[in-house]
Amino acid sequence: MRERSDFQELLDEGIVNRVRRALEHEADGRDIDLGSGNKGLQRDDCDFCRLEPRNCVALHASPCTVTILDRTPVTRGHSLVIIRRHAPSLESLTEAELAELFAQARLVAQVLVQEVYIVRRGLNAEQHSPADAATTGVSEGAVVNRVPSVSVQNRFGYNIGVNNGQCAGQSVPHVHVHVIPRAPGDGFWCTHRPWGMELAKRRLKANRHRL
Repeated sequence: MRERSDFQELLDEGIVNRVRRALEHEADGRDIDLGSGNKGLQRDDCDFCRLEPRNCVALHASPCTVTILDRTPVTRGHSLVIIRRHAPSLESLTEAELAELFAQARLVAQVLVQEVYIVRRGLNAEQHSPADAATTGVSEGAVVNRVPSVSVQNRFGYNIGVNNGQCAGQSVPHVHVHVIPRAPGDGFWCTHRPWGMELAKRRLKANRHRL
């Protein structure tokens, strides 16, 4: 079993760079193929079957999934991992699709936590001391990026959620996973009492300075 401290081994540098640029509004994902590869597997009346670069910001793609930024995020980096073909429920997925969906959700979640919280707050940066300079050859005072400590990694987390069925809150009948980066005090309701999304959005707005 992997320790959480090994999470960076799972991250592909291309994905990291793409997510970083998208979060800084420097990329819109127009080079990512959003289709299923087979129009017969999509529906014209489904929002997620009709994804286009002009109506979403794509972060990542795999053979069975695409990942986009949520248009109404509850925290910075809130994203959706979406199955490419039209599948209205988890029960509609094959075992292979189900495995890939959650593998991609974990991958995207780890990248987002790193980029939204650890890198953005400089928690992976260390300033070299004179002793470091003597042993590594890096000049004194230089700031270098390191794999964040376990304590830093454990400070942040993420929610992975699926609304499966209309009564469970599924607004688009096409399988997708919510990936929500989390930090202490971010104001998002799901780890507290379920006050409802409107109050959650107000709490998020009031706490944006902490993100």
